[in-house]
Amino acid sequence: TGLFEDRVDQMVTAIAYKILAEAVATDGGLLNERESLHIHPDKVWWCQAEAMVGFLNAYERTGDEAFITAVDKLWQCIKTYFIDSREGGEWFWSVDSLTHTPSEREIAGPWKAPYHVGRFGLEYHIRRERMRTNQPTSQVHPLYEVHKLQQEVLLSRSNIVNTTFYNGVYERYTY
Repeated sequence: TGLFEDRVDQMVTAIAYKILAEAVATDGGLLNERESLHIHPDKVWWCQAEAMVGFLNAYERTGDEAFITAVDKLWQCIKTYFIDSREGGEWFWSVDSLTHTPSEREIAGPWKAPYHVGRFGLEYHIRRERMRTNQPTSQVHPLYEVHKLQQEVLLSRSNIVNTTFYNGVYERYTY
C-alpha cells in the first residue's frame, strides 16, 4: 500500500521515463512546459529542484542508472546557470533555454520562497549519502525526525493546522 502500491509505482515510473525522454534539455536542465508543439522558452527554478527529487525517486524505484546520470547533469546545469554567484545569492527565477540568460524576475519574494531549493538540498544530501553508504531506501533518516518535530512545533504555534497535508508530506519521507 501507499507509495509503492503496484499501480501507483507503475504509473509514476512511466511518468519519470517519459520526462527523462522528452523534457530534459541537452544541458541537463528540465524544460518548463510544453503545450501542443510549443515548448516554453524558459527553465524555471522550482522545476529544476523538483526534477532532482523526482529523478532520485525514480532511481530508488527502478535502480536505473539513467536517473542518476540525469541527476548529475541537472545538478551541473543548476550550478552553472541557476545559482546566483553573488554573495548571498539565491537561485535565479528562470533562465532562457537557449542563451542561459537569467530572467529579470526577483531573486526572492512572496512566491519564490526557499521551499523547493531547501527541500531539494535536504533530499539530495540525504539520499546521496544513503546511496553512498548502501542504506536501504525504507530507512527513515534522522533529519526527517528533526523535520517532523520542527513542523509539530510550528503547527502547535499557529492557527493553521492541516494535519492531512502534514501527514501526507511526512509519509513521503518515510518511503
